[in-house]
Amino acid sequence: MNDREGDDGVVRVTGKELGEGLDLKQLRKAAKKYAKEHIAGKIVTIKSAGVNVLISQKGLDHSIWISRNEDVLHAMTALPELLRRSIKVREEGDKRGRDYVKAMEIYQAPVDVGGRRYVAEIFVIAAKSEARMLDNIRVFYHQKLKGSPRSGR
Repeated sequence: MNDREGDDGVVRVTGKELGEGLDLKQLRKAAKKYAKEHIAGKIVTIKSAGVNVLISQKGLDHSIWISRNEDVLHAMTALPELLRRSIKVREEGDKRGRDYVKAMEIYQAPVDVGGRRYVAEIFVIAAKSEARMLDNIRVFYHQKLKGSPRSGR
C-alpha cells in the first residue's frame, strides 16, 4: 500500500496534484507533462485479474484530450494505483472495429478526488497480437469517472 491507497480500498488524490487555479487548457497541459514524466511506459499488474497493463502515452494523451472534467485529470495522477486496485466489470467488442483489438476490457476502482467520491472506469485494450497476449499485457486506452461526486469524508 502507498500513501494514496487507503485501507478501505479507495484511492485518494487531493485534487491539487497538477496545480491550483488552472483553467482546463492549462490543466490538460500539466496533466500531459505529469503523465509523460511519471506514468507513461509503466506496466502495472491488476491484482484481481492477474493481467499486466502497459500505460501508453497514446492512451494517456487520448484520455487527457477528451476529458472535460478537472477531477478526471487529477485522478489520472493515480492511474497506476487505480489499475492495481481495479476489478473487471465487463468486456466489449471494439466499437471502432479496429482489427488488432480482441476486446475492450472495462475495470472499475473507487477514487476520492479532494473529498469527492467517484468510480474510475478504466478502459483497457486486449490486443489480438499473440506477442502481447503471450506476455499477458493489455494496453491502457482511456479513463473516466462515473457517478455524481459525493462527499467521501
